[in-house]
Amino acid sequence: MAGRIELRELALQVHIGVTPEERSLLQPVFVDLDLHLDLIPASQSDRVEDTINYVAVCECLEALAASRPFRLIESMAANAADTLLAAFPTLDRVWIRIRKPRALASRGITHTAVSLERSRT
Repeated sequence: MAGRIELRELALQVHIGVTPEERSLLQPVFVDLDLHLDLIPASQSDRVEDTINYVAVCECLEALAASRPFRLIESMAANAADTLLAAFPTLDRVWIRIRKPRALASRGITHTAVSLERSRT
C-alpha cells in the first residue's frame, strides 16, 4: 500500500542567503514534507520500526541545517531531499517545500518558497 506521511511547518534555523551579511545570521526557514513509502508493514504491525520515525526525520534536517551555510533555498531543498532518501531506505519519494519568511520584506513579500520532488528511481 503506497502511502504518504505529511510533516508541516518544521521550523529550522539556518545560515542562508545570497549575501555574506545574510549568511552571517541564523534565519528561520519552515519545511513541509510529503514522504512516500509503503505503509503496509506499519499498518499491520503498529510498530514505529516499520515506518519512518518522524523524530528521526526532523533530527536529520536539523543536522543538515546546522552543517553548513546555504546561499539558496533551492540548494537547501535539494540537499534535504537527497539526505532524506539516503538516510531512510524505505522512503520511495520525497516532496519538500522550504519557505523563508521576510526574504523580500522590503518589497512587501511575506515569504519566498521553493518546492521540489526527488525519487529513488
